[in-house]
Amino acid sequence: MKSPKNVCIRFISKVCQRKKMVKLMLPVVTIAVTQNVYVMAQNVKQEEPQFTFSHYGETTFKLNVRENPNMKAEILDILPFFEPVTYAEYNDEWVAIEYDNEVAYLKKEFIEELEIKSSFHVINDERKSYMDYRKITSKTSRQYKVQKRAYTTEEGYRMVGNRYCIALGSYYTTSVGSYVDLVLQNGEIIPCLLAECKADDNTVENHSKGADGSVSEFVVDENKIRSHDTEETGNCGKITKGWDSPVVKIIIYNKSIF
Repeated sequence: MKSPKNVCIRFISKVCQRKKMVKLMLPVVTIAVTQNVYVMAQNVKQEEPQFTFSHYGETTFKLNVRENPNMKAEILDILPFFEPVTYAEYNDEWVAIEYDNEVAYLKKEFIEELEIKSSFHVINDERKSYMDYRKITSKTSRQYKVQKRAYTTEEGYRMVGNRYCIALGSYYTTSVGSYVDLVLQNGEIIPCLLAECKADDNTVENHSKGADGSVSEFVVDENKIRSHDTEETGNCGKITKGWDSPVVKIIIYNKSIF
């Protein structure tokens, strides 16, 4: 019969042996797990941040569009002065924009955020009508002063900076010189400014549309516009790529050229 003392000694010896085995195995197990985690981490694809592009602004300087939010990142494009941008906040130094169906970045200090004064949803917009700028003849009016600052594009549109001159009904605003954006159903945004007010006698639906169903009326050089075969339809919406889509929203900003 084994004495209790011998049994105790053997038990302690076995426990110590097991502990040594565990100590010997631990480093191997730890290395294997660490390597597996490292391999898994390499295979995990980094997801792009998700942004909601809900801010509107314009550039105050020629601005580089960069692939990543740092000054050493690749330059994808250069935006001119006063270029309208729709963006999302990224951090104190950078904003994110949608560029070529991807996310790109701009230096925040060179973007002036535009404060929205009012916005309107539009339904059943039928065309983009136009009027000749030479019909604005009152030299003391703001309308005339806008045209003194405007130029004519090759297509025949009148513009101030990067914004198209348009007329709207009094339902939206009568503040000539105000910044306006026309948001189209296809997602295109046309940067504009109010250069003329449609006469109430020539508008319908609470002065929100012209009698022809148009919400917006572009101020143009008719001689150039008509060269695009617009005289029969009175619609200039098919001239510029991406504009052949109804206006679904009008945004009026708290900014004017005056």
